[in-house]
This record gives sequence, C-alpha cells and structure tokens, in this order.
Amino acid sequence: MLTQLGVEVHNTTPYHGQAKPIERAWRDMVDRISRHPKMDGAFTGNTIDAKPENYRARAIPIDEFRKFVAHEIMRHNTRKDRNTQTAKGRSFHEVFQESIDKPGVMVRKASALQRQFFLLAGEGKTARKGNGEIHLAGNRYWSEHLIAHAGRKLMIRFDPENMHGGVYVYTLDGRFIDFAECIEAVGFNDAGAAREHAKLKRQFLKANREMLRLARQLTPAQVAAQIPDPEPIDVALPKVVGLEFSDKHRTTTDSENDGFGSGLAASLGVSSIFDTPSQKKEGG
Repeated sequence: MLTQLGVEVHNTTPYHGQAKPIERAWRDMVDRISRHPKMDGAFTGNTIDAKPENYRARAIPIDEFRKFVAHEIMRHNTRKDRNTQTAKGRSFHEVFQESIDKPGVMVRKASALQRQFFLLAGEGKTARKGNGEIHLAGNRYWSEHLIAHAGRKLMIRFDPENMHGGVYVYTLDGRFIDFAECIEAVGFNDAGAAREHAKLKRQFLKANREMLRLARQLTPAQVAAQIPDPEPIDVALPKVVGLEFSDKHRTTTDSENDGFGSGLAASLGVSSIFDTPSQKKEGG
C-alpha cells in the first residue's frame, strides 16, 4: 500500500527503539489512552498473555471511545516541553507547523482516491464469471466496468460500518476500476456483525461434528439405552356393551330370522349362512 501511494519505505533495525521514533508515541498512547482511568476495565493488555486483573470488566461505547482518543491525541500533540532534538522545549504541533510554513515547502496531500484507498477496509474477491458481480457478506455489488474483469481476482475497499453503501474496486496492482453499487442488500451492513455471525456458525458446525464423532463410537444398544422410556399414559377406554339375546330385547321373531337366513342361503347356493339362537344342532 505504501509503495502504491508513492511513499518511500526505509528498513529499520528490529528491537531498536531509536531507529523508530514512532515507538515512543505508541508508548505514550498506551499510557494516556489504554491505561487511562476512564478506560479502566477495558484495557486488553499489551500482549495476548499479559492481561490486567480486571480484563473485560467493562466495555466503552464506540462513540465515547472515539471522542476520548481524539482528545488525548490532541493533548499529545500540543503538550509543551518536548525534550527532543527538533522540538527543544516546544510541542510537536508547533514543530510541525513551523516546518510547513517555511518558504518553498510544498505539502503534498492525498487525493480523494488515495484516501479511500488507505482509509477503507480491503479484501480480495473474485468477480463472478459472466457478469462480474462481487459478493460480500451476503450482499451483491455490480458495475458495468466489472464485466471486463469477470472471473478475475480483484481488490475491493469498503466502509465496514456501511457495507450497503457500495464498494470501490481495484486491480491487484492498485489500478482503480470503478465504484460498484450494492444491487442487492440482503446481507450484513456491518462487517463486525458478519464476522460474529460467521464465528457462531463455525462454532455450531464444530459442535455438531464433535457430537457426530462421539455418536459414531456408540453401539446401537448403547444409543437405545440413552433414550428415555415414555411416561405411562392413562387412557379412558369406553365401556363395551355385550349382545343381549333375551326376549325383551328381541326386535324380530325367530321365524323372521329363519326366513331371512334361508332366503340369503338359497341366493348364494348354500344350505345355511348362520345359525340363529333358536336353531339347535343335531345331537346337541
């Protein structure tokens, strides 16, 4: 990024603070911002294994944090009595102002295109074959200039807090192609929310893969033994009423029943269909 912006890069000796004056500024930022009493409980530590005792005790609202950082950086730049070879008791702001006010000094300022290049988040994406669409965090972006780059790996830059606002598209060597509008905003509008969703999804899939691995180590009998027996349910069965052949419940006469059975048997070509209660078997 630095070389693409025309910045000359100088190598320095590792672990040599005098070769990198910015290292002193980072220490001041830690002392004045990260370890400030207003940030108590939110300091993450200077390394992953050096956390304060009250680590994660509280979180600072982002708007409040930005305002505090801007105030402390202004304090850092305007503080008097800087004991450096250049400052000689003045503030950094005074030294900087003096340097740009000298006759013949032309201050180069980054263009709007350069500012969007190094101020926006960047990610490599491949333009879809056919129409050159770019998909990011569930959203779709497109410009007619992307058609010529369909199927190629490109660099896109975007505001991570406003992903529905479109993306700037570059070639991998830094040449600007076009601004691609968000043509389908169905995904996340916040890169942080997209990362958190992806993290939770990975954790969910990992947990399910682990459950599957453990389940495959059990026999069918062991799996069946872990299934709880159902709770017994009391079912109220209806009362069954038996047939009653007593004379007081008979609606037809014996002769009528005999006639019906004989007629049905004759139509079927058999001697008898059923015996009525009035019939008696031979020898019985």
